[in-house]
Amino acid sequence: IPLVEAESPKPEETAEKGGEEAGQKGETEKEGGSSNVVLTFEKTILGETIKRELETEAGNGKESKMPDDTEQIWDNIKMTVTKLHGQWNDLEPMLVEKKVFPEAISNFEEALDSLTISITEHDYFGTLTAANELTGRLSKIMPPFADNPLPVATDLKYHLRKILLDVASADYNGAQESLNYMKEQNHTVTGSLQEGEKKAEALRTSLDNLQDALNERNPGLINIKAAIVMEELAGIIKDQQ
Repeated sequence: IPLVEAESPKPEETAEKGGEEAGQKGETEKEGGSSNVVLTFEKTILGETIKRELETEAGNGKESKMPDDTEQIWDNIKMTVTKLHGQWNDLEPMLVEKKVFPEAISNFEEALDSLTISITEHDYFGTLTAANELTGRLSKIMPPFADNPLPVATDLKYHLRKILLDVASADYNGAQESLNYMKEQNHTVTGSLQEGEKKAEALRTSLDNLQDALNERNPGLINIKAAIVMEELAGIIKDQQ
């Protein structure tokens, strides 16, 4: 399930009353009691990372391009989540038959419902977060249908996106926890591959570079290094297909 992507709000749509600059890091907009993180990456938090993921897994050398019109993006997202509900309706009985843990099934369904609500409300940051949570829950129901290391690689992609989302909300401790987990799982995801040690070293190097960027607390640099890690993970998944 691809993580959906949407454009960030325009500055005039996110600025607080009083003329405070909308682009400042960590600034929030409070309206009707809700709080939304004002996004600081160009166009989207996950844009470059998702682009690398799609291009590497497709392997056709074509550049991925997202629609420019915000309403078109939301319409596409709504159609996608509607299809997901239909697919989930078909998949759920199969998961029960395969004796997947009931908690994993209910957690996925809850994440899908949460994503649907965020999309309905046009909640940009909530949609990105909920969509990523859905991919994280996906890795927990994959084992009966996919050989290792696919479920682990899917889980690592979830944690990589979570790093970017945590950084966007200035939660560097949460980002570090996800990165620590990814480092621990390096050999798990590469051990069964041909040239596994070579791929493990490439992934380890990209994770170390991401760690350096995280230490600098530079969102732009973190975004670039995360995209390289995603390229490595997407390549591992492609090798298994």
